[in-house]
Amino acid sequence: MLCYKNGGLAREQVRDAYANGHWTQFNALVEQTPVGNDGYMGFYFPLPEIIPPNVQGSFFFHTNSSPSPQTVRTITDAEMPRTAHPRAILESQFLSIRSRIRAIMPPDAAPLQRLVVCGGSSANAVIRQLAADVFGMRVFVAGQEGAAEGGAQLARYAWWRVQNGGVGTFEEMRAMDVVGERMKCVAEPKIANTEVYAGLVDAYRVCEDRVVEVCAAQHAT
Repeated sequence: MLCYKNGGLAREQVRDAYANGHWTQFNALVEQTPVGNDGYMGFYFPLPEIIPPNVQGSFFFHTNSSPSPQTVRTITDAEMPRTAHPRAILESQFLSIRSRIRAIMPPDAAPLQRLVVCGGSSANAVIRQLAADVFGMRVFVAGQEGAAEGGAQLARYAWWRVQNGGVGTFEEMRAMDVVGERMKCVAEPKIANTEVYAGLVDAYRVCEDRVVEVCAAQHAT
């Protein structure tokens, strides 16, 4: 399980600061900027964060992979284009999760096949599409009670496995549903975009490590 403090609150603060408090303008700015945000990355922690721990504040970077190997440069708020912030917060939040998925999954786990979203942001088509692209998965909406839905599905799978002699995958159970898919697919990943994000994971980790180092130094003084 990955737990964060700065999710919707941080996105709303970026919306208010750089999109005049309107989701429509926020979405337009995301769509007007290219995948990968022209190399700009932003980290937004209005509250002390859990992952990574003990970081707080806003931090900005620029990454460049051409013509030399990928480099990362720390930049100031003034050097960060105002129009880049909406895409930056979405990409950094999703890349944080993507960069940790492999570490938390069992070595013999089957590849993840779907991303289930819930809460207020699950109604935002632009956020859903960007999530699909970052994770390379189809995105489904589970409604407002995503945690309850997930717990119920896991309980159902455990019961089904017992009834099936202890064998069978979650997808095999879902394929036997006679009532159809309860969750609606709302976004399909664009392969070219997913490849861009796959190439940004390492740069993201470099930037995150720098944020941790800066905050650790601030706490030490």
